Amino acid sequence: MGKRIIGSVAIGALVCDACGKTMQYPERYVLVCDEADGEGERFCEDCSRKKGYLKPMKMDWGEEVESFL
Repeated sequence: MGKRIIGSVAIGALVCDACGKTMQYPERYVLVCDEADGEGERFCEDCSRKKGYLKPMKMDWGEEVESFL
């Protein structure tokens, strides 16, 4: 099976599994889960960018935003 990628907002103290940074509300992070066993890793915004999970996206009205989608 594949991986599930879920973008979310920290509601408490979470630790990035790549760099060890503590993420606090309202920081965004990505949770990458294995669909077979549900095990996952959390990555802060910086690590998400480096791993290619957080990408720039141009909206229809011309604004550029970053999205986990």
